[in-house]
Amino acid sequence: MPALSHLARVETVLVLSLLVSVIAYQLLTGRIEMRGMLDSKPQGTFDPGRLQALVISLVICGLLLGSLAKQQDQLSLPSIALLYLFGGSQGVYVVRKLLQTRTFLKGE
Repeated sequence: MPALSHLARVETVLVLSLLVSVIAYQLLTGRIEMRGMLDSKPQGTFDPGRLQALVISLVICGLLLGSLAKQQDQLSLPSIALLYLFGGSQGVYVVRKLLQTRTFLKGE
């Protein structure tokens, strides 16, 4: 059984590495366009809410990957405070976008 779990781990790492490689290649060649990623859609100006959501998502992702690198046999979640921060961050972003959309639709 340990050989089977080791094989599954190697296959998972291989598939995820291949996925990351394809995405990185497409980013570098311009097939995935990043221009305007942090801009608000209606106005086309910089949106700090998008930046905040991106930074918090990357921090939580880094913490999870760091946790996985330390303990390869199990994934431990970061502290509950960080999970609340992540959920709150995404919630604020979604509510803000909902309010902007409602305001935008009423203006038409």
